[in-house]
Amino acid sequence: AAARGIEPIRGAISHVRPSPNARGLSGLTRYGINDFSKVFNARQSVALQAFVESVRAAHSHIATGYDRLMADAVASYMSASVDRLTDRNSTLCHWNKDYEKITGTFQRYALRVNWDYAEVNPFSPTTGNYIDAVEWIAKFLDHASVVGTGAERATVTFGTAESVPEPSQSIDVILTDPPYYDAIPYSDLSDYYYVWLRRSLRDIYPDRFESEVTDKTKDLIQHAGLAGGDNRMAKQRYEDGMARAFGEAHRCLAADGRFVVVFAHKHPDAWETLVSAIIRAGFAVDASWPIQTEMPHKAAGGARLASSVWLVCKKRALAAKPGWDNRVLEEMRTNITVQLREFWDAGIRGPDFVWAATGPALEAYSKHPVVRKANEPNATMSVGDFLNHVRRMVVDYIVGQVLSGDKGAVGCVFAARQPSRGVAGWSGFSAGSCDVTVANGGSHSALEDRTRCNRGGAAGAIRRADR
Repeated sequence: AAARGIEPIRGAISHVRPSPNARGLSGLTRYGINDFSKVFNARQSVALQAFVESVRAAHSHIATGYDRLMADAVASYMSASVDRLTDRNSTLCHWNKDYEKITGTFQRYALRVNWDYAEVNPFSPTTGNYIDAVEWIAKFLDHASVVGTGAERATVTFGTAESVPEPSQSIDVILTDPPYYDAIPYSDLSDYYYVWLRRSLRDIYPDRFESEVTDKTKDLIQHAGLAGGDNRMAKQRYEDGMARAFGEAHRCLAADGRFVVVFAHKHPDAWETLVSAIIRAGFAVDASWPIQTEMPHKAAGGARLASSVWLVCKKRALAAKPGWDNRVLEEMRTNITVQLREFWDAGIRGPDFVWAATGPALEAYSKHPVVRKANEPNATMSVGDFLNHVRRMVVDYIVGQVLSGDKGAVGCVFAARQPSRGVAGWSGFSAGSCDVTVANGGSHSALEDRTRCNRGGAAGAIRRADR
């Protein structure tokens, strides 16, 4: 392939670990795989670069007889097919004995060394072949063409959320699914596909593929690696960036518009940062819903929830006054009590149940620019304090379900990991699934003295009268 004028694949893989919760591609460098040229063997590299050459050739051929934009579009979709092909054609793939097929390179949001890899013939009719990759792109185009029928022409803009090229108060609805704190190092992972897109499309979009790999400095995540390993500094950078992006959304949003934020993260720090950014930007939560959006294998064992919490926000009134914690907590409790019963009856459990309660509570908390503490002069209820109160209310509700003999409480999940803050006396919030048995035939008087947790140690519950 090199002899035919195709540049050999290259692109440095950073050894910097993005955060304690995300390894990204850094694990590969521990074993000397510090460049993408080492992720593919010689046979895979030659085959993939031959497909890259076919994309270029197709673009040149189409451009001679059709509109240049048509040629650009076809080449772009063909390059996406090549990228799909790379997912099943690397030395990081292995054989799935259960389904008897080759797996993709990405088993999770990180890459790890594979000591015994499997290869696929890209021209075969098996999983991972090129024709299947093309078919997937074609299926999307068929779907998109139907969905868009009768709708106004969509405009896609390449840019940063911190500077939106739209007039002030010109947009009715803004919906965003922002970066999940430190759970996914997006730019690190995208390099795997970027290096191949660059080979296929650099001549078509030279300004988009100038660098060998993506620019990590503009990635809005909690990336401790970019802050010299300082998690506190990385968290502040993420919060400030989110506040700027949300502030720009506030500027563009119409006075009666709605700003919808979709979030699905388990960690309290992630929620604290998100809520702080929403309030700093001048929004108030108007409604919220937990919606099951995540595939089971993606949510399990990671930092994400199985469902996403959708926060519908409106612009906070400029005349909004500071609130008092006693009144805000009373309103929070009223909102949560109603919503938790609905969530519980809907079968929502575990960390999803905890964070689903954050939305209703935010309706009371976020409508004030600041919430002051009634019994502490000049003190305010911080976002961290607010989240602690939410989790206490959730724990009270769950314990009440257990003590009432509710069958749904058996096998419940206590999940709001923040033991350092002493949340409601529970040790090991996010302790995993706990089997709780109600004694005396489900009476309200006592709990049998046994609680089994799959991790995180023991947990217990006491009667309300004894607390």
